[in-house]
Amino acid sequence: GAAPATGALMLAVTGALGAVGRVFWGLVGDRLGPRRALILVLSIQTAVIFSMTWVWQSWMLFVLAAALGLSFGGVYPLYALSIHTYFGTRSLGGIYGYFSAAAMFGMGFGGYLGGQIFDWTGSYLVAFLASTGLGISAITFAVLTRQPSRARPAPVEPRPAPAMVIP
Repeated sequence: GAAPATGALMLAVTGALGAVGRVFWGLVGDRLGPRRALILVLSIQTAVIFSMTWVWQSWMLFVLAAALGLSFGGVYPLYALSIHTYFGTRSLGGIYGYFSAAAMFGMGFGGYLGGQIFDWTGSYLVAFLASTGLGISAITFAVLTRQPSRARPAPVEPRPAPAMVIP
């Protein structure tokens, strides 16, 4: 494996570019709509994770860490935009709070499970393939989710004005 300092630097690159990705993909979501932007960023993220199965040099890890940071950071503003688009603002805070908590739990458990898989097999291949499968599932879900219909205002029937009474 890589030296601990190399791993720490890759985490720093991923985190720094994650901040850039949040702004960039938020702007993309405003332009393309959250659903299309989310499909795009999830596709990039999944391709990056799958590409990690072929890495054999440190410079490749840095390129993939940068791409992962840009794409990983981008999902959060897009999830917030998606929740707003599908559910409105009335429950946005609660829904996003539950969603974020579940995502954090999944990332923590996924990291732990990836380490266990490495301890059992001596390789991260199975962990990366499982993560790729989850990414494909997320993309499929995003593709199959219909756009919410825009609510049309109820038709207003014209009524005659009330008669004016002049005293």
